[in-house]
Amino acid sequence: MTDKEFKKMKKEQLLGILLEQAKKIEQLEEELKKKDDELNSKEIMINEAGNIAEASLRINKVLQTVQAAADQYLENVMLLSKRAEENNK
Repeated sequence: MTDKEFKKMKKEQLLGILLEQAKKIEQLEEELKKKDDELNSKEIMINEAGNIAEASLRINKVLQTVQAAADQYLENVMLLSKRAEENNK
């Protein structure tokens, strides 16, 4: 609306427009809060997924280290066993 159209309106009409605008603002604020909550929820899920992925990587590294130690242990046992057999001959 133009300034002239607003100036021609009665106070009741202007108050009605203001009330409509206030309701619209309130509705938009509620929608914004809902969207913010959804976004925060998604961010939490993403962060948790990231934490799970990091934990999985750490566990994999630990398991690789354990496997390497077990392989080395078995290799040493086999080597000692072979030496013991050679000494018994």
